[in-house]
Amino acid sequence: MPEHDTSDPPNAPFDPWPTTHLHVEWGSQAAQLAADRGDTVVVVDTLTFSTTVTMAVSRGAAVLALSHAEVARLGGPDGVAQTYQVAPPALTQDGTDAKLTLSPSSVGNLISGDQVALTSINGADIVRSARHAAVLLAGCLRNRTAVARWCADALTGGVIRRVTVIAAASRWSSTLDLTDGMRPSVEDWLGAGAIAAAAEALGVSLSTEAKAAASTYAVAERDGLDRWLRGSTTGREMIQKNFAPDIDEAARLDLDDTVPRLDSRGFFVTSDHP
Repeated sequence: MPEHDTSDPPNAPFDPWPTTHLHVEWGSQAAQLAADRGDTVVVVDTLTFSTTVTMAVSRGAAVLALSHAEVARLGGPDGVAQTYQVAPPALTQDGTDAKLTLSPSSVGNLISGDQVALTSINGADIVRSARHAAVLLAGCLRNRTAVARWCADALTGGVIRRVTVIAAASRWSSTLDLTDGMRPSVEDWLGAGAIAAAAEALGVSLSTEAKAAASTYAVAERDGLDRWLRGSTTGREMIQKNFAPDIDEAARLDLDDTVPRLDSRGFFVTSDHP
């Protein structure tokens, strides 16, 4: 894993991306910038988009990820179903008519070979922003070592040159009557940090931001990941809405060996090796 060249002249435009192999950033804008640069992008929306995608792909399903805006452009859930020949996606976590919702518990409805659609206001919007990335993966606590190993192998083999892990963050509109604005989400920072920590153990160099996320993860792992997830703003909201079991599923560290990778059709499918 040779380091990137750091010999830019003093008058060169400032590059916010570091020369290390793995960097952590926030939100859709950073996802788009990372994809524009040719980075491998890992979307981390721990509660619960990335967790649900990982669990579904682990069962052999293919998951079409669409933002709310993309669903609307296709004419709503029924338009998605007609265009992609999938069951209509649920627009809420508790959607009862969809085969798969954002709730990890809905993954039990799936069997190997299913093709399903999933939408969300955060994680799927990251996918929309980075859809043009050369490689786009979904990561969470459940598959953090598998994702880290995939990235380390791809870096060592020269298949990819850098990884940007995107902590999704959350929209204030999910908890308050606001139309705009994002807030950091500790659960996504932990998920990104878990992947960064596992990658560093495999010899991958980390940016300062990635090291900060990994350090936060180490503290949370010591204290109890479930406690941190339940104490987060998103966790407390989910508990109030009776989705506490979904937090337990998200906290199950390294349970899955699956690495979901976006294919040319826009579906997340399993990618066992780079």
